[in-house]
Amino acid sequence: MDVERHADFRTQVSLPPSTPAPSAPPLGRSGSLRSKISLSALRARSARDDDGLHEADTVQVKDTDFELIRPNVSRPRVSEDSAINGKSSGSEGRPSFLRIDSPAMSMTSGGGTPDTRSPVSPSGMSIPPVAGPAVGSVGAAVEAHRARELKWISVMSTTSPLQARKNKKIRKLLQEGVPASVRYQVWAHLTDSKARRIEGFYAQLGEREKVPAFAEIQRDAQVCFEGDSRLSLPNGPLVSLLQAYLTMVPDIQYCKGLAFIAGQLLLQSPEEDAFWIFISLMDSHLRPYFSSNSVQLDIDASLFAKAMETVDPSIAKKLFVDMAISPIRVCRPWFSSLFVEALPTEYFQRVWDIFLSEGMVFLLRIGLAIVTCCHRTLLGMHQEADALSILMHPPPFLISSSPETLIELANSFKIKDDDIRKQRVKLEAQIKLRTQSRLSGAARRSSKNSNGGGGAGGAAAISLPTRS
Repeated sequence: MDVERHADFRTQVSLPPSTPAPSAPPLGRSGSLRSKISLSALRARSARDDDGLHEADTVQVKDTDFELIRPNVSRPRVSEDSAINGKSSGSEGRPSFLRIDSPAMSMTSGGGTPDTRSPVSPSGMSIPPVAGPAVGSVGAAVEAHRARELKWISVMSTTSPLQARKNKKIRKLLQEGVPASVRYQVWAHLTDSKARRIEGFYAQLGEREKVPAFAEIQRDAQVCFEGDSRLSLPNGPLVSLLQAYLTMVPDIQYCKGLAFIAGQLLLQSPEEDAFWIFISLMDSHLRPYFSSNSVQLDIDASLFAKAMETVDPSIAKKLFVDMAISPIRVCRPWFSSLFVEALPTEYFQRVWDIFLSEGMVFLLRIGLAIVTCCHRTLLGMHQEADALSILMHPPPFLISSSPETLIELANSFKIKDDDIRKQRVKLEAQIKLRTQSRLSGAARRSSKNSNGGGGAGGAAAISLPTRS
């Protein structure tokens, strides 16, 4: 289709390959920082090594040598290179969050026509002009990339994981972009996965009895990562990781979103490192979404609907009143997969970068950004199924022109993150109090029936071994 060709063209122009960095042993429990790279970046580096197209330098931080790789600047990565982050190529004075050709542009431009237009394809879609980098910008892009890597290496070696999420410098760096060469190290640092790591435990979990959802996990691995010969294997690393996790945390209900999240971690990092990052991510942010007796997802969906009413009342009325779509039907696929199904790879990776620092509130902001990008299209729809389809899989030509413009749009909404967090805590406390009251009543009745014996059991705990 013309739309697909147009989306592919945009991808080729704006989404260049990742920049590699030096390999290193898997993450351990030591306090020193080790330099590592994602598996995808390693493959990219190997290809360039064959052609002799990169130059390497080293820098020493705390007795550790880090090799800095000259990136391929002919197609700079929009989510990594600050020289091309930020504004899109709209006309002067136009808000840059949306594509010029996005139907949602009518929200911010009042339906006005831009002064200048890009070339138009036969399908009627505007195509931005392709321009190579200016000669003078090549050296600057290289230095900017190296400086960004050095900043991350330095800040991770001087800031503890416990302080990282509140550190202003780290939060600023996250907004500027995370180089692909250090991304999984940044994720490991933000989730403090080293603190949970127990050497040899992952192998022990692999020897446990298969979980009831094992066959479903195998099917999802083949469907979700059909093009990946490693992750789609019936007994590959994705199946092994999820099998190990579910044997350790028996109160978790498996769903396909877990396969998407675990698979993306495996694409970035070695298997055991991915396992401990996954555990930390679940414990810090996501586990309540998958607990058999949790209503956390309902709470967050309710908060999203309220935020939507504040930001865009017309769309909130269209979706939640006129079409009678429950907010949970919109939020469950988004939040339970961290937008892996809804957004292109480079977009949801940038979402993860900031989510690991900001928490659930940033997921709400990204949801609002997606709805805003699809605003005009949604207003013209009459069928619930069509609206849900657009929200779950937004067409590329509706989404912001780069990951950075989507992030900028998400950050622009006039909602107070602290207020949302307080509302969330308040709702959680109310539900917890009601739950405890029910459990206490059940315990008293059980005690009477058994002449003082017995009591209500708690939720299943993580099955970890005792340290020797």
